Amino acid sequence: MQLVNEAICVYNRSNLTLIANSDLGVWLQTGDPNLTPLCDPQIQWDPSSQRWLYVILECAFGLDKFLYGWSKTPDPSQLATGWCNFSVSTPGVLSDYPKLGHRRKDMPVGTNNYSDADQTTVITAQITWMRTPDPGVTSCTAPVVKHAGSAAAPLKNGDGSTPTSTPVPVNTSTSAANGYVISAYDPSGPPATPQHKLAVFHLDSVGI
Repeated sequence: MQLVNEAICVYNRSNLTLIANSDLGVWLQTGDPNLTPLCDPQIQWDPSSQRWLYVILECAFGLDKFLYGWSKTPDPSQLATGWCNFSVSTPGVLSDYPKLGHRRKDMPVGTNNYSDADQTTVITAQITWMRTPDPGVTSCTAPVVKHAGSAAAPLKNGDGSTPTSTPVPVNTSTSAANGYVISAYDPSGPPATPQHKLAVFHLDSVGI
């Protein structure tokens, strides 16, 4: 699998020949791809749900949404009919730089949230997670979406300073229900001096 800002491609594992490809806007049925800017795509194989997972940002202030979903089966080549596509609304913010992860039963996504009103400052890092289907389930039922981190309750660094930056989920290949997300101190501060630390968030079946 290869996912870039403008296209998705599926290759044969044995000889790397191209099996299927599509413009992202056509694949995701967002309409005219030139009118819906898409960026920061990520895709991963999830051994727990036995399918491919993806996340893509609608990368313009005011759109306030990112896209996610998964292949219905382990075979990702049926681009027109073989995928479940959903979106997460993020009113008032651009959920920039999404980082995709996977763990048993769900897919966490870390973002840096910029306000539509002030497009230069991160107001909070955010962790979003959605339950993934069990192996063999091919229906497209939108899951419940959960969040941690908001302008009112931003995610903090280990020393209590805010905001933390760029949360990255740790991929889990075991059956453990718990998982972790790591993030860095924002280099623009606070604190004012450089930090050589990571913040670690524990993600269990309930949340952060």
